[in-house]
Order: sequence, then structure tokens, then C-alpha cells
Amino acid sequence: CLVISPASLDFGTVQQGCNSPDRTFQVYNACPQPVRWVSADLIARGDRAMPGTMNCPGGAPCDEFNVVTQPSTAGLPTCSVGGSTGPCLNQGGAPLTFQLKYRPVNTNTDSGAYRIQVVQGNQQVDYVVTLTGRGDTMGFNTDTFSQDARPKADILLVIDNSCSMFDKQMALGANFNSFIQYAVTSQVDFQLAVTSTDADDDAMCPNCETGDFCRAGGVSGGSCTAGSGTKIITPSTPNLQSTFASLVNLGTSGSGIETCVVPAVRALTAPKITDPAKNAGFLRPDAVLAVVCVTDALEQANQPVSFYLNQLLNIKGVQRANLFSYNVIGPFTQLGAGCSIEGVDDGRHNTLVTGGGGLREEICTPNWATALENIGKRAAGFSTTFFLNGIPAMGNQVEVSVDGQMLPQLDGRGARVWRYDSAINAVVFEPLYVPEPGKTLTISYRVACL
Repeated sequence: CLVISPASLDFGTVQQGCNSPDRTFQVYNACPQPVRWVSADLIARGDRAMPGTMNCPGGAPCDEFNVVTQPSTAGLPTCSVGGSTGPCLNQGGAPLTFQLKYRPVNTNTDSGAYRIQVVQGNQQVDYVVTLTGRGDTMGFNTDTFSQDARPKADILLVIDNSCSMFDKQMALGANFNSFIQYAVTSQVDFQLAVTSTDADDDAMCPNCETGDFCRAGGVSGGSCTAGSGTKIITPSTPNLQSTFASLVNLGTSGSGIETCVVPAVRALTAPKITDPAKNAGFLRPDAVLAVVCVTDALEQANQPVSFYLNQLLNIKGVQRANLFSYNVIGPFTQLGAGCSIEGVDDGRHNTLVTGGGGLREEICTPNWATALENIGKRAAGFSTTFFLNGIPAMGNQVEVSVDGQMLPQLDGRGARVWRYDSAINAVVFEPLYVPEPGKTLTISYRVACL
């Protein structure tokens, strides 16, 4: 139950004698009880070069995997676990952050391991973060992305059920066709579930069923989970539109302290995601995963949003960021008196959208159809952004191919097809030119020597 995010680090291809960019992982306690910290160290460092050789100019041996920073445990609280007292990770406490780098000394494919030892319950447990990297003479890297012939998408809607949301729930239900249009026309194999913004880790709502999937026909003076209808809708669900409208009509008697990210984490992680009586059967390993938050309030989770975002990213793996998105239809601006909101976003919604590779739309949009179409495309796996594993060298040309055919940055009319965005280290396609289902995209570049 100790969570490490990500649980593996792939440094990609790096020119021998050069440093990779620093890679980060975090450790935090999701156990119901304290965990006592024992130690953390590199137990496999890749190959070693002797001092004075070509790729090891100093006076000490050169290992390929190295620690850049690791946190001191001196500031941690103490606890007694397993008969001894020592530094402790408490549930919900701030995560510990580690940074590693890779510097190949030859042209081999390398592996390493970083071990974390803790005591949970009465047993010592070893957790291992696996490390991989490849050295070559030029640092030439190729990232490959495959578009499924029939994409799969698991979509979780987290809907605000506070007293100000009646009109927004109605608009969402009425514009279902716009939301699901891309998934239907592209024959996406989708699953869609709904939960509310109630959070039982808040003292104001001790009995909230945080993260439980709603059932069609629920609410009506009770809980959205109390219905007798389906919890997960798919392309074959009978009366799809009316079932969706029923699911998203959560009522307005929920908690006035709203959070989307806490219910999302509870819904998509153990124990609820593995419990047949709760949410089991929703997550598929080969499907993209999308969270869509619909709220007119600020994000009011108790912990920093990075604590929750890391858990969501870890479901698919941080190295597979293109398989997850966090999207928000929320209060990003004050659009006038015709639509009430509970305050303009203080940056927490936007941080989740940016960190989760998603889209944002206004809850007070005058055009729900367009907003839902945009969000629906992203949620169904219509990704226009492909994140690179390495950082291209300055001035180095990034080459993009689809099914082996080079794709120019501009089409025959001079219109942009794709661009490299150095701010997010990704290739971004214009919507008209995103590789179609069944296609294979490769992005090649020389990695920067750091």
C-alpha cells in the first residue's frame, strides 16, 4: 500500500558520456496505518567505467545510474512500528521526492534498481523502482505510438451535486450526443461511469459514498448509488441517451464542499476498483482513461492536488502519459450574471488539467454542445499531443512518420500539420492531421547532451 509514482523510470536513449535529464519519482503512504522508514539506496547502478577512461575523466569510478537528490528523513515524524521507533510516513502526508539521472559509459542497453525499505505492520517490505536506459554514439532516439484500430476508452464523470448545479446537470444530460459523438462515429469501445463530488474525508460529509459509481434511476430523495439500473454504460446499452441523462442527474443535496479529484482517486484505486460490489470491471489495461470533472466550484481537496494527480497518473503509468487525461468543465472565468459559480478557479483545477494532459471548458459556456464535443473527443482518446521520452538537442530536427512515411510540418497549402512544443516536450498535431486509428506514429530526434 506504499505508493511509488512512477514505479519505473525509462531514461530512453542517451549519447555515451552525456547525462540524461533528471527523472523524478515520489513515495507516499496510502496505507491505513503509519509506515516506518528504514532505508533507500541504489542497488543496481548499470555498468561501471574506471577513472581516467574516455567516459570517466575524474578520479573515481563512474556508474551509469546515479542519485541526484533524495530527501532527508530527519524532518519526518517518528512512530513505533514492528517493535522499533523511527522516521515515519503517515497516511496523507507529504510525499518524498527522489531524482535520478543516467549517464551511459558505453553503447549497451542498461538496467538498474533503486530499493526502498520500510516496515509496515510487523514486516519489513522492500519496494524496487526499476531503471532502464540505452547508450549509443549519437544519442538518437525514436519514440513509437500506436493508434488502436478500435480504440478503447474508460471515462469517469465526476459531477458536482451541490445546490447550485441543477441547471448544469440538465444541460449535460441534454447534450449527451455532442459529448459522445466522436466515440460513436470512430467506433470507440467506451465505458462510462458517474460519481459525485462528495468526499467522506471531509468532516462535513462523514457518510458520503466517495467514489462509488452511481446507478441509473438513483437519487429521488436518496443517494445516486441507490438506483436499480446500470452503473457502467457502453455502446450497447439500451436507451443510451436517456440512461446517461438519468446517471448525470445527481440532484443537488450533496456536500457544499466540493472536490472532483478525491472521488476520482477513490473510484479508480483499490479497494473500490477491485470490489465487485463497487467499481470492479471498469478499468481495462488496454484502454485510455479519462476523468471529466463537471463543477461550478473551486477544487477543495484537503491535500495538495499533486498528491492525488500522482495516484491517477500511476494507474496507467507516468511513462504512458498519453493514456490518461484529466479534464474539467469548471469555473475558469466569470462570464456574467446569467450563470452562477462559486468562485473563479484558484489554479487547482488548471494544475490538474495541465498535469493530466486534458482540456478545460467553461461551466458557464453559452454553447454546451461545442464544449462537450471537445471534451468528449479528448476523453475518448482523440489525443493531439504526443509526449517525448527524451529532450531533443538544441537546433536538432524532429522527424515525424506515420506508417513509415515522413510527415512534413506543413501541408501542400502551407497549413501547419504538427509542431514540436519545447515547453511541454511534445509533438502537437493539428486536429485534422492526427494519425487515424490503426496507424503507427514514430518520432525521431537526437537527444540533448546534458
